[in-house]
Formats: sequence, structure tokens, C-alpha cells
Amino acid sequence: MKKMSFILFCLLLSFVSMEAGAKSVTFAFYLGSAEESVVDSIKTSYACHNSGEGLDIVPVIVKEGKLQAAVAEFSDYLTSHSSSSLQYNMIGVGIMGSAVATMCAAESSPESLVLISGLGISGRDALRRILTAGSYMANMQMGDSQNFRKQVDGTLCGTCDSIMLPSGFAELKYFVPTQYLEKVKCPVLCVYGTNDSLVEWYENAKAAESALSASNHGSKVLAYMNTGYCLLSSSQSNIPHTGDINPNLKNTTVNATAISYIVDWISSETK
Repeated sequence: MKKMSFILFCLLLSFVSMEAGAKSVTFAFYLGSAEESVVDSIKTSYACHNSGEGLDIVPVIVKEGKLQAAVAEFSDYLTSHSSSSLQYNMIGVGIMGSAVATMCAAESSPESLVLISGLGISGRDALRRILTAGSYMANMQMGDSQNFRKQVDGTLCGTCDSIMLPSGFAELKYFVPTQYLEKVKCPVLCVYGTNDSLVEWYENAKAAESALSASNHGSKVLAYMNTGYCLLSSSQSNIPHTGDINPNLKNTTVNATAISYIVDWISSETK
């Protein structure tokens, strides 16, 4: 039997419930365990805020950071089920999940889009910041930081041999969020943490807000104090990264206030 693609497999798991008459479905795009804990928190909080009524979340796993493959498969899925009059929302969690959700939302018609710790600046600029951060350079044990920075620039511009990029980074350097955000027509909620060491909140929030303001009047951009990557507590989300874009975090604590706001916002957009 031919092996199912990783995205279609996740989607088909919940298709039966959607065909059974669910009012709407929420596609949650994410990469791994840290992001998944945020999705679980949203699902739990939604049930508490809506008298036990659950949020029908369909996970879309962006495996190995394959952005274009994820977008293509999701687009094919929507096309194949276009006759079902499916109403859906999107949540993008983390750098990769938000990137795919943004690209998919620009090419489809979701009811709403939530981006958590998503990029507003270009992927190339974001990678430059991540790869030259003190914690990453220390873990790489680079003796000459200036030469390392030059090598990073050369790698991202394609003018020198590649250094060892963290898993899933390869396609990200070509991602320009503003090009897609400008095309999104549904209400968008962008949420950041001020202590995020991977996605610097101010410049990303400013870029996202600027892109959305031109054509999207139902959008909000928020930042939460003392909160890190994917709305996790700073002590858990800002640990040094040695070779993976997604930290394998255990027993994570998510900012409950941020989750509550996201749930209220989703509820208002799905009614």
C-alpha cells in the first residue's frame, strides 16, 4: 500500500467528524511538541469558555520544515473537498507552523487566522538573528564570532558553502511573510511574547501590522509581557538551541491570559 503523505494522514483522521455535520473546523499548523502543548491549551480553554463545547481541531504537522510541500498538500486537500462547503479557521503556532498557515490563508478562504510567534520580517533576516544569537554561537563553539557572522550571511545569500543549519531552516530563508499577509482577507490575530529569543517581538509585530493594515481591517497584533516563544514561560522557551528549530520541552507552562484571549477571539469569529 502506498504510504500516505504526512499532512493528508493527519487531515483524514478528522474528516469523518467534519462530514458528520460539524459547524466548522480549525486547522492547527505546527512542527512539534512545544507547539503542540499550545494547541492542547487552546482546545482545553475553549471547552471551559464554551460550556464544554469542544473546538474541532485538525492537526497539520509541518514535518521536517517542508514549507512548500505542506502548502501544496493542504491546497490539494481543500480542492478535493470543495463541494462539502467546509467552514474553517486556521491557527499557526511557532515559526514554521505560522509560515505555512500564512501561505495557506493567502491562497484560500478561512474564516479567521491566528498566528502565534509567527514571523513578520523575512525568513532570511530571522535566520540571521537566530544563527548569530549568543546562545546559538556558544553552542556551536565558534572561536571567531565575526567570521561566523560572515559565514551566516554568505550561507543565507548563497555566496558561500552552507554552514550546518538547524533542522527545518532550509526553506525558511525564502519566506517573505508580508507578501502573503497582504493577501489574507479574513480577520487575523498575531500574538507574540516580549521575552521570545527566537522571534523578536517588536520588529516582527511591526512588520505584520504594517502588512495587514493595508488590506485587512479586522486584525489585531498583541504582545504579552514575560512570555517567550509560543507563549511559553520565558525560562522554558528561551533555553539554548543546539541544532533544532523546535525545542523538545517537557511540562511546559503556557501563558493562560494569552490563551484565554485567543479562545475568546476565536469564539467571536466562529459564531
